[in-house]
Amino acid sequence: MLPVVSPPSPSLLPLGKPAGRMPDRFPVWTPCLLGLVGLLLAGCSKPVVLEGNAGDARQTLTTVLDAWKQGEGTSNFAKRTPPWVVADEDWASGAKLLEHEIGEPIAFGGHWRVPAKIRLNSEKRGDHERQVAYAVTLQPAVSVIRADDVID
Repeated sequence: MLPVVSPPSPSLLPLGKPAGRMPDRFPVWTPCLLGLVGLLLAGCSKPVVLEGNAGDARQTLTTVLDAWKQGEGTSNFAKRTPPWVVADEDWASGAKLLEHEIGEPIAFGGHWRVPAKIRLNSEKRGDHERQVAYAVTLQPAVSVIRADDVID
């Protein structure tokens, strides 16, 4: 059984004020002012600008997947000038890319979302196909990051 704890006596509260009352240093209108400032600052952010076009995004992904198919590693892209960021969990785990079919890029926030059908061969799963999507950014740096969701 839990012990019963009684509320503190009014004489023990700070400055002898009753419980539940805000300190005098915060005027009643303070929350309203903070809310207004938050709304004003939210309108000051810059919109996300999508760089490049669908053709550029598609060509970038084609370059990356062709390199994987030819047996190159993702580290080769880091040696480019400027360096590219490339990440794919199957590639990193040693799966071999046998074929790829790239869909139409879709503008998705600040990047291009590019659907693809890939056929892989791995020790764990053998020869298999996957529907995947890649997030492709073209500026300020090129990146191709695998996503496990597919947007139709």
